[in-house]
Amino acid sequence: MTQGLVIKNNIVTEVSKDINLDVIIPQDIKEIGDHAFAKTKIKSIIIDEGLVTIHPFAFYECTELEKVILPSTIKHISMHAFDGCTNLKEIIIPKDCFYVGWYAFNKCINLTIHYLGKSIPKNWSNKWNNQNCEIILGK
Repeated sequence: MTQGLVIKNNIVTEVSKDINLDVIIPQDIKEIGDHAFAKTKIKSIIIDEGLVTIHPFAFYECTELEKVILPSTIKHISMHAFDGCTNLKEIIIPKDCFYVGWYAFNKCINLTIHYLGKSIPKNWSNKWNNQNCEIILGK
């Protein structure tokens, strides 16, 4: 276990109840599993280079979460990944992220999304931004 993380085959599968409020995901982690951080009280998460996939409901109802730093290696943000993160204020999505699932940011009412590409990829779900969060392109 690293920093309160339960890791199996380079996937964070769950977190312990005594997880830090500010979490750093180490470089060797490739995925964050379904519901891994769901309903925890984390405030920020920094994900080192290497992470490729965030699975469904990974950060579901993390209502204290304010800050997420994604690595340039992220390719897939699954459906409902950040659903219910009502205090999330800003997320930067790298230009090489080829998929964001439906309702990925559902109920993220205070969120500004920075996408580093010039336009939203056509293969992102048509309901990925159902809250109509502010989107800033090419930051």
